[in-house]
Amino acid sequence: MGDQWGTVVAALIGVGGVFGGIFLGRRQVTDQAAVEHEQWLRGQRREAYAALLETWDGGLAQLDEIVGNWEGEHHAAETFEGDGWEESEKSIHQRTHDAFVTVKRAIERVELLGPESVDAAAVQLLTALRAVRDAVRSRSGGHSWPDWDAYGEALELADAARDAFLTAARGATRAAPRP
Repeated sequence: MGDQWGTVVAALIGVGGVFGGIFLGRRQVTDQAAVEHEQWLRGQRREAYAALLETWDGGLAQLDEIVGNWEGEHHAAETFEGDGWEESEKSIHQRTHDAFVTVKRAIERVELLGPESVDAAAVQLLTALRAVRDAVRSRSGGHSWPDWDAYGEALELADAARDAFLTAARGATRAAPRP
């Protein structure tokens, strides 16, 4: 009978070892999958963040070009047959809308990828972009366009938002993936 108990105990230890091996193997595969997913996500984030910064700079350059050409805009409005200031206002609104939409799409892509700290910074970018767009549009359709004070304040807000986004993005992409 003693030999039979030894066989039963050895069998139980063997079965326990098999279940332990299965559990540990599944755990290792799960951890490896989580790390690989985090690495993939970090790469996607890095691409989206870089694309956003490039699009952001391009969008602000477009808005700055609109304001920088204020003398040409005034001349065109004053020499236009019909209501040149109304046409100028329409043109400014359309060009600022186009620049805004392009940057907004890049911000939305970043918001899809997270994390929360970057999402919050992306919302600040969007708020700053709206402020710049609205400052460019401010007083459009009249001799007092552009509103230099509003534009300057909006650019300061945009610079601060870009810096905050860059800091958040740096933190999100530098963290090593962990299971």
